[in-house]
Amino acid sequence: MTGEELLEKFKEYLEIEKGYSGHTLRNYISDIELFFDYLKSKKIEVLSEDDLNRLEPIDIRGFLASRFRINKSSSTQRRLSAIKTFYRFLLKRALITNNPSEIITSPKVDKSLPKAISVDEVFALIHSIPNDNVLSLRDRAMVELMYGSGLRVSELTAINVSDLDIKNGTLRVLGKGKKERIVPVGSYASQSIDEYLARRHELIKKDTEALFLNKSGQRISTRSVARVIKKYLTTCAINKNVSPHTLRHSFATHLLGSGADIRFIQELLGHSSLSTTQRYSKASIEHLMQVYDKSHPHAR
Repeated sequence: MTGEELLEKFKEYLEIEKGYSGHTLRNYISDIELFFDYLKSKKIEVLSEDDLNRLEPIDIRGFLASRFRINKSSSTQRRLSAIKTFYRFLLKRALITNNPSEIITSPKVDKSLPKAISVDEVFALIHSIPNDNVLSLRDRAMVELMYGSGLRVSELTAINVSDLDIKNGTLRVLGKGKKERIVPVGSYASQSIDEYLARRHELIKKDTEALFLNKSGQRISTRSVARVIKKYLTTCAINKNVSPHTLRHSFATHLLGSGADIRFIQELLGHSSLSTTQRYSKASIEHLMQVYDKSHPHAR
């Protein structure tokens, strides 16, 4: 197979067998394309799988080193992960016998703490969204649901009407790796969704299961959701960089601050590892210390 054919098969593998999100899939394919370009610059053409079979660890390290000044360590880690996954795919398909990536260790990454906004800022954002037309009703329902249930933006846009159980206040969510979980839907989010559903038909151009639609009647994209939030940030004069993921972080931080158990939060967020959720605990403690330093007369 040619390099292009290998990439196409790899893409199918990531999407169908691994169940990777569209975002991760695009990044991995882009990383392998960059790797191929680097090899080409070193006079190594990837014309077939045999060319990849002949590579050595130094070729992969050279690629990672060539991107070191351009990228953060987290990007370098992801690029190595993409290459390792690519080689595992090739081995699984018996297209190669040699895997030069297996002895290369990932660089250590300083994990940044999740950013969150205050409860008052979340309320200000929600209350800045009017309820005078179907699009604004949709926007309020989306923001309420992201914050109220701690959803990833990709999970939000993937919701179908049939995933909702408003009567019992629950939602079926398909998370990373196509792992399904049930999350609660709060009363405010339920009310906003009900109001939107009453007028959702105004957006429908053809039969669709998607819950949240754009003005063309198609499933709304993750980028469009980000633009919606940015629009209302301006309206309520919150001068911060707030993304859809910030609402998810705020959901977890506010729950933790109210005394919720860390494992309960892990379950709601759909984290496979508790260590991922524990970052919120560290962020909450750091915030607590900042407030203490500013407020207590004997803090300094």
